[in-house]
Amino acid sequence: MQTIRRPRELVAPPGATNRKKTLERRGSLLSYWCAELNADYRNVEHASGPDEIAWFLRCRICAACVGRGREPFIFRVVIGAMTISVERHGAVFHLVLNRPEKRNALTRDMLLAIQSALQDAERDNDVRVVVLRAEGPDFCAGFDLSRLRSEELPEERMVREEEELYSKALALRNFPKPTIAAVQGGCIAGGLLFSQMCDLIVASDDAYFYNPLVRMGGVGLEILMEPWDLGIRQAKRYLFTGERIPAAVALKFGMITDLAPRQDLAAVVADIAGKIAAMPPTTIRLLKKSINRTQDHMGMRASFDYHFAMHEFGHTTQESQRLLHEARERQSLKEYFAERDKGDLA
Repeated sequence: MQTIRRPRELVAPPGATNRKKTLERRGSLLSYWCAELNADYRNVEHASGPDEIAWFLRCRICAACVGRGREPFIFRVVIGAMTISVERHGAVFHLVLNRPEKRNALTRDMLLAIQSALQDAERDNDVRVVVLRAEGPDFCAGFDLSRLRSEELPEERMVREEEELYSKALALRNFPKPTIAAVQGGCIAGGLLFSQMCDLIVASDDAYFYNPLVRMGGVGLEILMEPWDLGIRQAKRYLFTGERIPAAVALKFGMITDLAPRQDLAAVVADIAGKIAAMPPTTIRLLKKSINRTQDHMGMRASFDYHFAMHEFGHTTQESQRLLHEARERQSLKEYFAERDKGDLA
């Protein structure tokens, strides 16, 4: 029997008593792992503590195993620490990245949890605004590279990045209700990608936005928003130099909508979200859809598709492979992750 540890990404918010909703969220994660492992649900037990459960999944035995007289394989999937949480403040739905010890680096399970939470928020007619925010000193350090396989093939990478990043980012951009990203500290790579998909971005005065992929031989992020958010000239300036974009500069060029002192960030976001929630909800949804369609007619959606193809091809170039190799020679991934967790996000 193989034990697979995976975090429980969605639980009821603190103090909630809606057991049915909690079980529904667990059920969506259970369905995912059954599909991922080609298995059927068999049993459940408590694991090492009250916040952990273990699912026993029985593989769907294939013809090859039957021919060899093998028994079905049993997987034990442990669901543990909460890394995504949700909160409700009236008509405002808060989706919270809750992995501060890892600078909220995104995992596959966190992305699945974000998807599930957004589906809940879309179905709930009482939700009028969604706020994406994070615990800890930094908004997000990007995608957690420690979860990736070093031997991943280019075609595998393309499928994974399209499913986990490209499609999920577009789903956030096209979410029918207004969305607000509340950004503090570092907003890097995957964190930058998802914050840019929100309708409004409110940043603290110590926040910065950083796309480090070009330095590493990557052709930008999976979606290239900089030309749309900064303008062509400034997009080239910051992408070509690989520099951080301080929050004040981001406000100047229209990349973010509002700037707030760090200590006032939550209050400013709450004020803006409250004003939006007080507006006619159907009107706002139709208006958002029309504005997004305007961008699409201007070529945004087509440019996204083209850039994603360039991004994936870039991974396969000799230059990209050389830069990745040199980066690993200078510093092991273990050292890199240790520095990230201490807050060195450059």
